[in-house]
Amino acid sequence: MHTSSHTGEMDFYGIADIARPEHELFEHLDTFIDGMRAEEPYVVGFPGNLEFRFARLAGLLDIFVNNVGDRTPRRSPQ
Repeated sequence: MHTSSHTGEMDFYGIADIARPEHELFEHLDTFIDGMRAEEPYVVGFPGNLEFRFARLAGLLDIFVNNVGDRTPRRSPQ
């Protein structure tokens, strides 16, 4: 029988084997976002549109789309 021991120790990326409180996760995310924004002026590579704002698409992040294995037959257009 396999038993897992949860130590709560974090790896290099700050990932632990136990759940952390939501506020800690958001703090971690905010720190990551701040770091990415600080590096934005130094991005090298294919030029992207730095003026594009994804906020309008944010509502899509609340929808979990997983249709892998969907056995519903597709109807042909009539």
